Amino acid sequence: MELNTVEFNLGEALDAIMMQGMSLSRERQVPLVRDWPAEVSSMFLYGDNLRLQQVLSDFLLNALQFTPPTVGSILLQVIPRKEFIGTGVQIVHLEFRIVHPAPGIPEALVQEMFHHSQGTSREGLGLYISQKLVKIMTGTVQYLREAERSSFIILVEFPLVHDTSRRGFHLQEKSVLT
Repeated sequence: MELNTVEFNLGEALDAIMMQGMSLSRERQVPLVRDWPAEVSSMFLYGDNLRLQQVLSDFLLNALQFTPPTVGSILLQVIPRKEFIGTGVQIVHLEFRIVHPAPGIPEALVQEMFHHSQGTSREGLGLYISQKLVKIMTGTVQYLREAERSSFIILVEFPLVHDTSRRGFHLQEKSVLT
């Protein structure tokens, strides 16, 4: 599979992901919360934005599906880290966290995400494909299970095309979507 490499705005991609989860969020009565620095919304990256949206939406929708109604919210958090790799060239390391209340995704489904077999469920196949797409993007996926919450942790990096954010401006953009 080849990735479609184009210039894209990360903020627009994240908005699309949140919108894809809205109907299930309303239906299941589980609020979606977003948390990322304001600079993220103005980053222009070079990569496959549609595949990024596909995999993050799949992880988000699975978190929504396995979060009991009215128990808590689901957080989509983005943690960027810029690295200069040459004259005027920057890479942005992005850590996406999709945090949801425990108990989280069933263990069998988490195993299907990393190991494909004949009896894999539809959800497991979707997670497996998403995990493989992240690998193709030279990224990684982890699933962390804690006492009170569970998290998908997706690490990827993209070349930064240009950054229209103001230097030193680090307001957190945090909102609850219902």
